[in-house]
Parts: sequence; C-alpha cells; structure tokens
Amino acid sequence: MDMTPLDALVSGTAFEEATTAIGVLEGGQGGPGRISAEMVSTLDNFIQALLFNERVFISFGPWVDGGKIISGGVRYRGGKAGEKLLGDAGFVTVLPAKFPDPEALRQRIDEILKPVDYRKTNWYVISCAHPKAMSTMNQEMVSLDAFYLEDAIDQGGVEKFKPVFPGENLYLGLRQRRLSMPRITQTMSDVVGLRIRTAIRSKMEKLNVFVSQGAPPVPELPPIYVSRILRDCATGSDFIPALLEIRNSAAMRRLRSWMKVCSEQLRSQDLEVRAKAAAAWQKFLNFPLEQAIDATEAGKSVLNVAIDAIHGDALGILGEIAGPVISYFLSAPFRGLREFGGSKAEPARLDAFLSGTFGDKFTRSEMNMISDWLKLPANLKDWAADDAGLTVGAGRIYVDRDPLARSYLISTRDPVVASDMLDDFKAMQAKARPVNPPDAPGR
Repeated sequence: MDMTPLDALVSGTAFEEATTAIGVLEGGQGGPGRISAEMVSTLDNFIQALLFNERVFISFGPWVDGGKIISGGVRYRGGKAGEKLLGDAGFVTVLPAKFPDPEALRQRIDEILKPVDYRKTNWYVISCAHPKAMSTMNQEMVSLDAFYLEDAIDQGGVEKFKPVFPGENLYLGLRQRRLSMPRITQTMSDVVGLRIRTAIRSKMEKLNVFVSQGAPPVPELPPIYVSRILRDCATGSDFIPALLEIRNSAAMRRLRSWMKVCSEQLRSQDLEVRAKAAAAWQKFLNFPLEQAIDATEAGKSVLNVAIDAIHGDALGILGEIAGPVISYFLSAPFRGLREFGGSKAEPARLDAFLSGTFGDKFTRSEMNMISDWLKLPANLKDWAADDAGLTVGAGRIYVDRDPLARSYLISTRDPVVASDMLDDFKAMQAKARPVNPPDAPGR
C-alpha cells in the first residue's frame, strides 16, 4: 500500500484500548467501567496520532475465542454514534494483515524476542529498567502482538508505526536494541507532537527542583490532549465530535499542510528547496512556545483562524501556523503553572493544578504512572539515545487474568514516589468498608 510521509500505523490492540477509554468517557460518571491510568496514556497517544497525521491505518490485533487466543482483526469499543462519525470522517482505515514472507517474519521475531520461544508460549513480559529514575516497568504482551506489529511495519515502514499502547513503546525499544537501525526512523508528525509535549514537560521539571526541600513531586507529563478535549466537551458523550472539530479546524489543517510541505521539500533533489525546508524545520524547533500561549485559557475558537495558503513557502508563516495550535493545547496547563511563580509548590495548590491537568479521578501515584508512560521514547532514534535496560522473558505477570489482559507492574526504589504510593494505599484503605461474612459473630 502506498503511504505518504504524513500517514501513521496504529495497532489494532492500541485502537481497541483507546476506543474502550472513549467508551468509558462517553458513559460519564453513571456509565459502566472505569478508565484506568494506562487507558488514559493510550488514549492520549492515540489522539496525537489522529491530530497530526493525514491518515491513520489500523492493523489487526489478536482476539479471544473460548478462552483461546486466535487471529483477530479490528474492533471499535466506544459508542456506535462516535464510531460512525469517525468512520464517516474517512481518515481512519483498516490495514488487513498480509504476512508476505512468513519465514523472514519468524526469524526477525526470534531475534527481537530471544530467549523467548513464541512457539511455546502465548505471552512474554518486557522489562524496562531506568537507573536514574530508580524504576522498572514490566509489561505483559501477547505473542501474536509481535506478528501483527511486524506485518504492519513491513507494509508501511517502522517510521510510520506509532506506539500508542505503552507495551508497544517497550517493544519498539527492544527492537531497536536487537535489529540494525534503518535509515528512516521517524516522521514529521512525531517531532511536532514531541515538541509540544516537551514544552509542558520542561516547565514541570523546574518545579521538581524543590523536592529535596520537601515539596511534593510533580508528575512531569500530563495527558494534554485528553484533558484539553474533555475541557471542551459538554458531556463525555460528545468526545468524538469535539475531537473531530479540533482535527478539522483551520489551524490543525494548516499545521498538517505545513508538515506535508516540509516533508516533501526535505526530500527534494533541489538543494535550495531542501535548505529552505531545513530552515523552516529549525525555526519550528527553536520556536518560543511559551510566547505563543495566550495568558488566558484559549478555547476552540483560537483554532478557527483564517490563514492564507502555504503555496511554496513553508518558512514564512510558521508563527501563524503553529501559534494557535500551541496556544490551544498548552494554555490551560501553562496558566496553572504560572500560578506557582517559581516558588515552592504548596500541596493544596498543586493538587488543584493536577486535578485540572490530569483529571480528578486519579491518585498521585497513578498520575506518576501516566506521566512515565507518556515519557517513553516513541521512535527508534529516541530509543537509541535512551539508557534504559530492556530485557524480555516468557510468561505472564498475573496468570489468572484474561488472556488479552496485557497486565503491567511498575516497581520503584525512589523513596519519594514510594511514599506517594503508600499514602494512596492508606487513603484507599481508609475509605474501604469492611465486609463481614454471613456467619461472622454478631450477624
């Protein structure tokens, strides 16, 4: 299948997880289910892929039938109305599995997953140890996941694969460690999305210089896309309409056009044209994001700006292209951060800020987990620069879970983070109500 530089590949597993989260949000507080921390990070990555790419191709994922893992397909887990709207929009397409060279595929997966023999197990666990953060992530994956991921990569290229589910970030890191690095490792949309996230992360990191003085640590990366869309939803049921309105806004369309023009010019045989594109790209990397942000919280109206067509000049109107998008997504968290004024964050004010940027349904330790997942490298180039240790082994984390549970386990040796986890557990314990069995004394 012919793909353009601004197309993206998303796995069926990630698509199902993200749309499950949308279904929970659509149901509201009275609806079924609860949105987990991992679902939020998956949804935030999924939204980024939808917003910054022209087309999104969804690969197949495994299913379960009668308790057994089988070859599957693609399933949307949100509401029917949202599914129809997304389908009618026309930019999300199913990518059927092909497996043109099964033997070459098996040999590649053997190399990526060794010492795991996928022929003898349905599951494997990737462990990612970050020495500086004093933490280890353990993520369960299904053996069939590797086949569908590699088949999609064969069809579109590894640079177009967007790891949306956190386990896929770790799989990509394992792949980078064990296979030779291809020449092309990322697309324009990766770096634009990362640049926006980096702005809020660098700002939050500055607050954590006071942790050694007793200030509570701030999770460094909130789910900015999920929280921004939810702020503009009348109810959770209009999540997909709000998402599509943002994607179809004048500012987002122009930003994607700008990325497309840059991508095309960077591939030009004309060195003068390529130099102009390189200059435009460097200007974006150096663009002062905070200066583009409105002092007040920008609403969706900021995205509906009238901008002249780009024509051949990708450099000239960067401020008009990037400014509204940056202001829309970052004005709310930046406005909250300004309230701290560079001083030590007080717990009450910090809690109010975190509930506004992460949502009030998560504990502090869950916010840390969301942040850690969103900080994982999302392409081979960034994994090559990361010092995390990655290993893989056969088996499951919790053997009694659903076959497609893909459980995770995060451990930490950081005393501050461990203290937050303990406080969360004590708070949950305090709210718990004891249940006496029917034959208990006094019943």
